[in-house]
Amino acid sequence: MAEHIQFIYDEDKVNVFIKLVGEVEEISERYVRNRLKDSGIIFGVLDQSIIDLFGDKSKEFKSGKKILLARGIAPTKGKNGYPEYLISDEISIKENDRGLVDFYDIGIIKTVKRGEKLVHIHPPGHGSPGKNVYEEILPPKLGDEVKVKELIIDGAEIKDNYIVAARDGRYRRFADGKVGVLEEVVVDGDLNFSVGNISTTATINVKRDILSRFEISTTTDINVYGSIEDAKIFAGENLVCRSGILSGEKPITAGTIKAKYITGRKNITCNDIYIEDMISSSIIRVKKILEAKKLTGGLTQVMEGFIVGELGNKSFQKTKIDVGFQEEDLMDMAKLYSEMKKKHMEVQNIEREIESVKAAIKEIDVRVEGLRITGKDMLADKMMKEREKKEIMLGIYDEKKIPIRNRYKELKDEYEELLRIRNDNNKKMIILNKLYPNVTITLNSKLTYTTKTTMERIEFRINDEGELYPFELKTLPKKK
Repeated sequence: MAEHIQFIYDEDKVNVFIKLVGEVEEISERYVRNRLKDSGIIFGVLDQSIIDLFGDKSKEFKSGKKILLARGIAPTKGKNGYPEYLISDEISIKENDRGLVDFYDIGIIKTVKRGEKLVHIHPPGHGSPGKNVYEEILPPKLGDEVKVKELIIDGAEIKDNYIVAARDGRYRRFADGKVGVLEEVVVDGDLNFSVGNISTTATINVKRDILSRFEISTTTDINVYGSIEDAKIFAGENLVCRSGILSGEKPITAGTIKAKYITGRKNITCNDIYIEDMISSSIIRVKKILEAKKLTGGLTQVMEGFIVGELGNKSFQKTKIDVGFQEEDLMDMAKLYSEMKKKHMEVQNIEREIESVKAAIKEIDVRVEGLRITGKDMLADKMMKEREKKEIMLGIYDEKKIPIRNRYKELKDEYEELLRIRNDNNKKMIILNKLYPNVTITLNSKLTYTTKTTMERIEFRINDEGELYPFELKTLPKKK
């Protein structure tokens, strides 16, 4: 009579339904139970539903409607994977040295370094196992995985269970959850309270001005389209200011500085400086060359020399330029020499250790050869294991030596370059147009010349008497 009823299964055979396909008069409760047993349906059988087929649910059964007859346990789905954003987009209020809120450092711009973790991708979880009507265990269902690639834009990449920065730059998280790292940090207007201080390793572009009391720092370039007020600036490479660097005492440090003008600014330190117009009443320390259209007032210390259009002014404002090594340069040089000698000693110590290990290996080789000849192979094998340990030790020493040796070479080259500069009295001291009175030029903290009259087209050199003296400029310096 199999054709009179039909068992209908859902997915994974968790539930079983019965449907009449013949005449109900020809089947019974006992028949249904036997058919379930013959079909192997033994778990979750609903006894009352079988009874109701011939009682309360008989009308539904006779009409051909399917009726639930056995109910298993469905496996549950685990928790979906999810992204955990490791860098907050919120403003980060900090306290200053006085315990007050530092509104200059509110963390609006988030900067990251290459390899820094941006997002932790949590894997999906497992749910609970189930059981079908055959009493078979159904494995739990895994939650949905995060579509990681859809979260990444330019400047980020996948590493293990994380999204990490693929480069240094500005971290951005967008409304749709996507993250990336911009190659440059761009401030569209002024660097002010709406932006706050910036410290990064990426290029910084400020479209307008950097306002007073803020701090901006990067290991690469800073480009300012407006002016720089009394703000603290550090640029590991170039600082380019299309307008002027204004008066103040906050330190400015850079590799190379290029600006339209500098006025009344103290605490500027750089390798080279190129000013389109004028430097006035400022205190500047330059490790290599200074070039400017005009230089008047203040104190300028420049190690390798200067080339200016005009030096001093018509009002005879006191202007001082110290060329060559200063007292602080000699102190720095002494520190450099001390560090160089220390690294040299470290290299020598490691090399002695290496030679000692090499001698021990050579001794082992001789002893092993003798043991082999006398047939003492087991003892020879034991000594060969000791030799392997020595070889490993030798490799460790070699690896340890490389960075120390490289650092020693860097320090040595730097020291020798400073030594060359110190011993070179042929510094560039060139005035292309006018040199006014009351300008004092000092060379290597020993030779000094103070101008009394207005002169034109001058270069300073040491004369036959060993004095610093102005000579007529005959050959124009090559332009960079």
